[in-house]
Formats: sequence, C-alpha cells, structure tokens
Amino acid sequence: MTYKSSKRQAYQCLLQQVEDGMRSVIVTAPDYSELKMIHTIRRLFQRNPTSMSTKAKQDLARRWSAAFRLLKDRFKTSEGSFDYPEDIRDVLYRIQKYQDALDRWGLKDHQLQHANLRLSFSKLLYIFLHGAFIITLASIPSLILNAPVGAAANYWAYTEAQKDLKASRVKLAARDVLMSKKIIFSIVAVPLLWIFYALLLFLFTSLEPRTILVLFLCCPLFSYMGIMAVEASIVDMKDLRPAFLRLLPSFQQHADSLPLQRSALQKELRALVRKYGPSLGSVYLDKTDGWDNGLCKQFGESDKYNVMPTTHDQIASSIATTFSDSDEAQYSSSCQGDSISGAESKKHN
Repeated sequence: MTYKSSKRQAYQCLLQQVEDGMRSVIVTAPDYSELKMIHTIRRLFQRNPTSMSTKAKQDLARRWSAAFRLLKDRFKTSEGSFDYPEDIRDVLYRIQKYQDALDRWGLKDHQLQHANLRLSFSKLLYIFLHGAFIITLASIPSLILNAPVGAAANYWAYTEAQKDLKASRVKLAARDVLMSKKIIFSIVAVPLLWIFYALLLFLFTSLEPRTILVLFLCCPLFSYMGIMAVEASIVDMKDLRPAFLRLLPSFQQHADSLPLQRSALQKELRALVRKYGPSLGSVYLDKTDGWDNGLCKQFGESDKYNVMPTTHDQIASSIATTFSDSDEAQYSSSCQGDSISGAESKKHN
C-alpha cells in the first residue's frame, strides 16, 4: 500500500527492515579473539543446544557481546586496561584455556556433550586411514589435470589478497578475495590448459586428431568428476587431523578431563550470571527482542549507533539516513500506519 502512494516511503520502510534485520544477526566484538570467546561462552551457558532455535542462539550471543561492553565500561581503568573482579578474571582465563585445549586437539565444544572421546585404537586408526585414502584417491584427477592452474591461481590470489588486506581495516584473512581471485583466474586459465594438453597430444603422440578431439571434449567432464571427488574428500579431511591427534598417547589424559572441565565451567559461568546479571539492566532483565533499545537508553539516545559499532551497522545506518528529516518523519508515520492497518486486518480476519 505504501509503495502505491509513495515509492520513497516504501523504500525507507524496506531499508529500515533490512537494517533491523542486520542488527538482529550481527555479533560485534573489537577483535576476533573476543568474538571467539563470546561464542564459546554462549555455548557453555546454554543448557540444551538442540532445543534452541537459531534465532535464540543469535540473540544470546548478541546479549553476551553487549554484556562484555558493559563490563568493560564498568571496570575500565584510567590507563585503559580492565580491572575485572577476581572471579570474573578467573573464569575468563579458564574459558580461554579450555578453548585453547579444544583448538589444540581439533575438537568442537558440542563433541564433548555427545561424542565419545574414548574410542578404541583400531577404530581411530581406521578413521584416519580411511580419510587419508579418500583424500589421496580424490586428489589424483585434480593433480593430473589442474595442478598447474591450481598452483598459479593460488599464488596470484594470495598476492592480491595481501594487497587488499593491507588496505582494509576490517578483513581478517581476506578469504573472500582469495576465492574470488582464484575463480576469476581459473575461468580463463583452465580452458587454456586443456588447449595446451591437446597441442601436446597432437605434437608428441601418434594419436589421431579425432581421438585427441574426443579427449579434449572430455576434459570438462574429467574436471567435474575430480571437483566432486575433492568436495567429498573435504568432509573426511576435517576429521583427519583430530583422528590423528587422538591416536597420540598424550590425548588419553584429556579424554576424561575436558568434559569435566566443561561441566565445572558451566556451573561457575551461570553463578557469575546470577551474580552480575541483574546489574546489566535490559541485557539481563528484558526477555523480549527489545532489550537492545533499553541498552541504547542506558548509553544515551545519541549513542544509539555507537553501542555496538560495526562496519555492517554503519553501512545500514548510512543507507537508511540518506533521506531528509521530513522524509523520515513521513516514513515513520507511514510505517506505523501500515502496521496499524495490518493489525486491524488481522483482527477482522
């Protein structure tokens, strides 16, 4: 209805919905290590991960992100460091050590809840050998056909990614640049490589031209089969390193201690939440989706877009605020009118 009366207002409504949607899914942190800590704490805090929806998990992670910021503001010293109480400092240190242990052994937090870490040596050896065999088998077609292009594309993409990484403040590893550059390079180089193979067969073999033509036309099929095989082997490759590490005798002492360590951290973390949670305001007390509005009021309305600043937030805000103030007033009244009319129509229905 709004689009028929005013396209500008309809665009504003859509942009506001996009911005609200972006804010509802973005978990912000000053660096990657803290973001990783937030997700680790979220997994430790939730009681049953299988019973929580994706939306609930995302909301819980955002609450932890906001709680970190509130605690930092509360315990920030004049020197710029953070003087946390001893109980908070101790739990954060132990959670970091727990996450480091998981990374060292190639484990995930959810595996400690369901998987049996103590498997027989023969079963672990079978898992490792099976994964190594599948990866080797799947890599043969790709190595024979596309190895030169793969090596050249990897080198060129890495060089371009390093340039973009130096020029950007938000990229962590520039993986998006790596993938896009590899795809662009391969689109051009792979057909040229097939033509080169056909020329080699024509010049240095006694095969008939039609046989060489058939082999050349089969190259796309061979490459596709190789890609599908490598894709299947990637699944096994993810389990290859953890399977090898579990074969080591030193892992056995951690097979029992890690689940116990996780259980103890869960209890201490929930005790901290009960102790400090009520002082965090809407982050803890408001159980609805509007808790972030209460957080904005805590910091002041002028700080609304600075409570959890991210590049995505700034982009969405800049898009949504490109219109004039009068347009914004018309937009808000129009959106309210749409919501009221929608509510009335549902009521009549």
